[in-house]
Amino acid sequence: MSLTMISGLLSELASRVAEVPLLYGSDPQSVAEDLAACVWGCQAVESEPNLIDVAMLGLLGRHQLVVHQLHGAASQHAAMVDLHALPDTPPALLRQRNRPANDVP
Repeated sequence: MSLTMISGLLSELASRVAEVPLLYGSDPQSVAEDLAACVWGCQAVESEPNLIDVAMLGLLGRHQLVVHQLHGAASQHAAMVDLHALPDTPPALLRQRNRPANDVP
């Protein structure tokens, strides 16, 4: 089994997603199945049904989907952060932004 990045799968899908109308009343599952079969082939979809989920993700997020790739160094840094070192309340400036407009100090 080889590792495939979801961003790679979505980039393969991107050119076809714009061509597929998701009409009101249509079954998104069927549209995603057809799209996945069109992009990766029926045999690939039958052996890896998760490709239908990727197609659904592409369909439903086609106008706002952003994929970020997290590198190992960033995840290691996050794992090493001592949560006790982080403040438990926002700084004063951010606390002021959350205050209602009619609440004057």
